[in-house]
Amino acid sequence: MPVPHHASRRADGGRRAEGRRAIGAIARSVISLAALWIDLVTLASVVSFGALSAFSAVNLCLLRRYYRDHGKRSGRAVLGNLVAPLIGFGLTVRLWTSLSGMTMAVGLIWLALGFAWLLFVTRGFRRPTPILELDQ
Repeated sequence: MPVPHHASRRADGGRRAEGRRAIGAIARSVISLAALWIDLVTLASVVSFGALSAFSAVNLCLLRRYYRDHGKRSGRAVLGNLVAPLIGFGLTVRLWTSLSGMTMAVGLIWLALGFAWLLFVTRGFRRPTPILELDQ
């Protein structure tokens, strides 16, 4: 008895997910090959740019979520929901200024490519952003 098409798809997205994982693995491999031509200091700096970008995004998200959206603006809440994320963001910006021009250029190009990919995947934000589901 043949299995209906919808029943043959797994919970993680089915056949499409397998193709995406393969494309992702190939893309990571090609990018990793760049290490053959780029020195280790530059690569470490680009990784630092990525980490600083992530920390900045976390601080900005905290500002939006707790200070703006939830309106938690009492005395103690302002300290934790406004002042602390602003200080964290300021410190990451300060650390960004210590990165080389080459690192900033490569990092900003990488960031732009990631944003362009997000626009493509979400069809210009007309679809929801992908959600990573880790099943154990």
